Amino acid sequence: RPPCFGVWPASPWVLMSVRVLDERLKRIQLWALVAFAVVLPLGQAPPAIALGVGLVALIARMLVERHRPMLAPSPLNPLLVAWFVVALLSFQNSVDWWASFKGLQKLLKYGALYVWVIDTLRSRESLRGLLIGCLVGLSIVAADGLWQAAFGRDVFYGRLPMIWGSVRRVTATYHHANDLAIYLTSLIPLALAVAQTRAGRVRWLALAACVAGMA
Repeated sequence: RPPCFGVWPASPWVLMSVRVLDERLKRIQLWALVAFAVVLPLGQAPPAIALGVGLVALIARMLVERHRPMLAPSPLNPLLVAWFVVALLSFQNSVDWWASFKGLQKLLKYGALYVWVIDTLRSRESLRGLLIGCLVGLSIVAADGLWQAAFGRDVFYGRLPMIWGSVRRVTATYHHANDLAIYLTSLIPLALAVAQTRAGRVRWLALAACVAGMA
């Protein structure tokens, strides 16, 4: 397979160099995904940076090795395409084009994230790395929430708990307690599943994340 659209001579040395570069880009793509899982609850900028790095690595592989993102057959694929088409058609009825464009940007971002995750998770090792990243992220935000409950401010942004009357609700790194609740209720079941099916350090990490999250 000639690299880089047939521009480079297909000598054995060049082919070996391209394969080495492709393997390095694969690692960057995977580690960016793991970092994305870790920093997901830490604001908007950190996960956006991880997403950007992962997409750049994926695009570089597409240019260097003629790699095509591998999308497994899924009923979600046509639904996501239909969702995007409907969003495009809705522009004609928009009363605020800029707001509609920002919404379309979000759809493109989530679509790119969907392609990136599916293309990256091609082995048990890559899935294990993503699970560990999710558990680390859950542990961080749970510990930050416990710190906020004990000392009145979260570690990363100095945010205060939400107080409604006599009820004080922890927000951790989030702006609203409900956002924290959504994150915890999404990740704690995953951590419980990992604790029941894995062994060794991963299991203990999952158990610690569960205990901290439910506390």
